[in-house]
Amino acid sequence: MFFPDEEKAKVIGVSLSDPLLAEAFVKVDPQYESVSEIVRKMGYVEGSLYVIGVALISYMLSSRGEEHWRIASKYAEGGCIKALQEFVTKSPSINWLRDQRKKRVELYVSKALPSLREQLQKNEVDLDTIHLELARLLKARKEDKTVVFAIKMLYYSLLSSGKGFHGGIDIPIPVDYRVSLVSFTSGLFRGWSCGEDLRRLAREARTRQKETIIRLWKIVAEVAGKPPFLLDSIVWVTGRCIDEHLSNPGLIERCLGEKYGISEYHTRTVRILWSTLEECLG
Repeated sequence: MFFPDEEKAKVIGVSLSDPLLAEAFVKVDPQYESVSEIVRKMGYVEGSLYVIGVALISYMLSSRGEEHWRIASKYAEGGCIKALQEFVTKSPSINWLRDQRKKRVELYVSKALPSLREQLQKNEVDLDTIHLELARLLKARKEDKTVVFAIKMLYYSLLSSGKGFHGGIDIPIPVDYRVSLVSFTSGLFRGWSCGEDLRRLAREARTRQKETIIRLWKIVAEVAGKPPFLLDSIVWVTGRCIDEHLSNPGLIERCLGEKYGISEYHTRTVRILWSTLEECLG
């Protein structure tokens, strides 16, 4: 049995309020490197449209997310439609539900692409408008993981292109396994016992407690002064190291330094994301 701790969410928000923190984690995210490579090869508009399309089929992967996006960058040639069709047909990272993903790509290309192309050519991109347009045109909920994840990856594309944008403060965090896991290890969820299988709890909570997780991270984001989807960059990178060293949290800081090159200052800043795990095993 576990329950949400909104006061801890506020404490975490204060810890993550450093204005340079998110950028430090974005720039070392392997997914950002892949998106930058896609934009370099395809150009800003075609690359961004391809990135959004890939994000919309990034669920139930048969490889790590980092590898999935590395593969996506290999298919980044020509126009976004051809690249998406090649990727969804051949990528080994999406072996499961391939036909379902092909249908989503077809829907994206036929319904959303023309409108998004126009939005991306504006002097400054409105993330909120694109978010709502994507959800409406794909007949999806605006909280759907792949829809909000598409906005995060579009942000990566905009950042790597030096393109101006605004909005996004109300776009929720894309809830996946790592976000769910960090919701436990940080103390956003309390009441679980130290002997419980946190990986199992995280897998279950990402669907059964999705709305609660979104609400808790929204509180964190409001206090931190950052959009929730941007906090996801911090959580996602840190979450991998937490997951790899769940039974020995003393190695998490080293993991962040050695695997991603995160500075000692920033690793100390995000230590709150596994503080409850340390209390449990300390």
